[in-house]
Amino acid sequence: MKRDREPYPFRRHVRSCRFFGPGGREARLDLCNCPFHVDGIYDGDRVPRQSLKTRSRQIAERRVAELIQRLDHERREATVGSNTSPKQKTVTEAIERFLGSKGAIEGGAYRGDVERGTYRKYATSLGFLSAFCWNRSIVGLDSVDVDALEDYRRGRKIGPVTWKVERQTLVTFFAYCAKRKWIASNPAKELEPPRNLKPNEVVPYTLVEESRIVAASASIDGGKCNLSGAGYEQLRGRAMVMLLRSTALRISDVATFSKDAVGWDADAKTWRVRLRTQKSGEPVYLPIPEELKLILDAVPLPRMPRKTARTTSGTGSHRDGPWWALPSEPYPRYSKNPGSRTRTRTVSGILWRPVS
Repeated sequence: MKRDREPYPFRRHVRSCRFFGPGGREARLDLCNCPFHVDGIYDGDRVPRQSLKTRSRQIAERRVAELIQRLDHERREATVGSNTSPKQKTVTEAIERFLGSKGAIEGGAYRGDVERGTYRKYATSLGFLSAFCWNRSIVGLDSVDVDALEDYRRGRKIGPVTWKVERQTLVTFFAYCAKRKWIASNPAKELEPPRNLKPNEVVPYTLVEESRIVAASASIDGGKCNLSGAGYEQLRGRAMVMLLRSTALRISDVATFSKDAVGWDADAKTWRVRLRTQKSGEPVYLPIPEELKLILDAVPLPRMPRKTARTTSGTGSHRDGPWWALPSEPYPRYSKNPGSRTRTRTVSGILWRPVS
């Protein structure tokens, strides 16, 4: 598949190939056996098209990687030969500049060119990199080479899926730095990405586990002693758990849920939830049982004044919903992604529900 702003291999279809002609590059690489060539952009200039002298995709990708390394080496030698060096920048300064170009949080509200979740991902990953450089006494950005990034990878106790996302963040960050001539090349590109990733097995909650989660909502902020203000926290916690159980929404959608998202469907004669998801903006229009509607109605309005109540998304929008933030005490966790298990349990409950 064609990739912008970097050299990439493509099959140059011969006349006898069915993909010969306009649009041939868009065809999947495994659908024919035509020879590979290279094309793309490197450092703002187009790479001369040339044959890779192979029909194997694996060999073609390896030769493209060797071509990129050779171009990086030539650029470094050209920089040294001209007695010029990239503008010196510290790691901290580069990270601050990069995050500032993506967005900013002002007065609790986020504004930027990327989504809030993407900005948070950048800030978190680069925060770990900054801490690593601080511990290793690495100050200059040009001192962060491939060896340093490999040491950084070994120190990160994360799985291959998480590392794949974090590696892409490093590639994006160092590409930003290389484009501004702060460094000669992108060291993160030379890190091997994880391969043959298998999705995590998601095991749904059992009925016993669900009962324990619902019971845990009664022990938030005061527990059974019913200390001051504990009733609101408990009712809110129970409503959040039951909303997750009945709708399989993401935790971000439940945390920013609004009471006005529930309406009566006269045609189907049932209550429905209508909202747009926080992650993708997709519309959701789901029926909910009467019991859940009663649970939501039992939750009072937030104790904070309306003017200061904000959603956890950081947009600063006012809400009349039953809550404005996550519970102050976490529920028992039985997996790394409880939301996925809740969604799986919801689906399994629907599948096994008796037909009336």
